[in-house]
Amino acid sequence: MTAMTTRTLTALLTALLIFGLAGDGWAGRVDGELGVGVLMGFESGSNRPTDPGLSYGIGVAGELSERLDFELGFTKAEARDRGEGDLRKIETINLGLRWYPWATPGAPAALYFAFGGARVSGLELGETRNAYYLGPGMRFQAGESSGFGLRVPMFINANKDSNGRVMAQLNWFTQFK
Repeated sequence: MTAMTTRTLTALLTALLIFGLAGDGWAGRVDGELGVGVLMGFESGSNRPTDPGLSYGIGVAGELSERLDFELGFTKAEARDRGEGDLRKIETINLGLRWYPWATPGAPAALYFAFGGARVSGLELGETRNAYYLGPGMRFQAGESSGFGLRVPMFINANKDSNGRVMAQLNWFTQFK
């Protein structure tokens, strides 16, 4: 992802946030999320592949409208380097949107599709790269102000040498109104 693409995505997200605040205001909720998961990869062209590893992270998702949320997250993973056998730390910061195409007000469960940009460090040995991500997720409201979610985003390297990673994650969230 180039600097121009990053600026365009940031401007788009800012416009959506302003529209959400200037229109009806926040549609009602902000979720604070904690999650654990697994990092799996596709090793085409990697300079130092890793085995699957555990991941954990934190995030926030805010409702912009009935069918659209913004999301911001930080995930850290540890995976064994196949070359040296040492644990490698992989960190991901992502910013994007969640789209709920079949949202029903008051329903306890909702399917969504997430997409956005990310900054990934440690995936390639000693390098930090831009990526984009997309993938499905499910949000389950289990209590009045909490619940859990399952998300399966695929991170795709923005450079020409595509090294995709799937970072499936089960998370718990608490909701603030």
